[in-house]
Amino acid sequence: MVTSKKSFRRDESGSVAIITALALVVVLGVAALVVDVGHLMVVKNELQNAADACAMAGAQRLVPYVSAAPPTPDWSSAQTAASSSISLNKSDSATLSNCLVQVGYWNLLSKQLLSTSISPTFFDSPAVTVRISRSADNNAGPVTMFFAKFLGKDLVDVSAQSTAMISCPSTAPAESLFPVAMNYDFVSKYFDQYTSTGSPKSFYIGSDYHYDDKEAGQWTSFLQTANDTNTIRDLIYNGNPDAIKIDQNIYCMSDLYIQPGTKASLYDDAATKIGKTVFVPVVNTGFDTHAWNPVTCYLPIYIENVSKAKKYIKAHFVKNAVYTNSSTGGICFGAYSPPRIVR
Repeated sequence: MVTSKKSFRRDESGSVAIITALALVVVLGVAALVVDVGHLMVVKNELQNAADACAMAGAQRLVPYVSAAPPTPDWSSAQTAASSSISLNKSDSATLSNCLVQVGYWNLLSKQLLSTSISPTFFDSPAVTVRISRSADNNAGPVTMFFAKFLGKDLVDVSAQSTAMISCPSTAPAESLFPVAMNYDFVSKYFDQYTSTGSPKSFYIGSDYHYDDKEAGQWTSFLQTANDTNTIRDLIYNGNPDAIKIDQNIYCMSDLYIQPGTKASLYDDAATKIGKTVFVPVVNTGFDTHAWNPVTCYLPIYIENVSKAKKYIKAHFVKNAVYTNSSTGGICFGAYSPPRIVR
C-alpha cells in the first residue's frame, strides 16, 4: 500500500518520545532547582551558624583586656578562641576544619571592621570577624550537586561570614550603680595591680584614704545634690534612680555630684554589700568634692570589707564582669556588655 504525502504529514508516531525527552530536561532542571538549591541553602545555614558561633567565641575572649592605659582588647586570645571553635561545627555531617579570622574595631557608623592599630573613638568597638568556606582546599571542598551535574554543574563554592563585637557600657541603667565614684587617674594607674586576677591588692574608698596622692573614690549622690542620711541610704540599697550616660568630656546633666563622706551609720548599710561585686561610675576630672564631675566609664569592684569606725570601704577591681542592659560605647575597665552579632 502506498502512503500519500498528505497522510505522511499527518502521521504523529514518535512525537511522544520527543515530548518526553523535552519534558525530562525540564523535570531535571526543576529537580536541580528544588533539590540542589535546597541543599545549598542547608549548607549555607550550617556555615552561617558556625561562623556566628566562632565569632561569638572569639568576641568573648577579647576580655579581660591586656595591660595598657586604657587597657586594650586581647586580640591574640580572641583569634585563638575563634579558630579553635571551628572544629565544634559540621557541614554535611563532616566536621569543619578551618576558617579565616580577623580582629579589629567595628565602627558603629560605617559598619566596617577597622584595624587594631587605630586609636578607637566612642563609635569603635572591638570585634571578631569569621569567614568559613566550602571551596577548594577548605572544609572538604565545594558542595557536590545531585541533579545539576547532569546539566554540567558538579560543584559549587559556598561561604558565610559573621562579625561579633564586645562593647563597653556608655549608659548605666537605673538601679545598677553603687553610690561611689572612682577617680579615673587612680583607676587607669592601678587597675592591673588591684584586680581579681591572682592575689588582688586592695584599695580603700573614703575621704581620709589615699594612694600615691590620688584619692581612690568617694561617695556620690549621682545626679542630685544631697548628703543627707536618708538619700544616701536609699542609693546604697536601690542604686541610681535614673539612667546615667557617659559625658564624653561635655558638661551636662549626667555629671555626678561628689561627696566628701557620709554619716558613720551608713557604713552599716554599705556592709550589706560585703562579698558582692557592684558597679560604680568613674569620673574624669580633678576629682573635685562638692562639685559636678563628668562620667567617663563604669567599673566593677568587689567589696571585701567595710569599717564603720574608720569610715572606709575596702575593695579590689574585677577584671571581667558583664554589665547587662547597658548601651554600646565608652572605655573598658572590667565592665562589658554581652557580645552580640553585628553582621
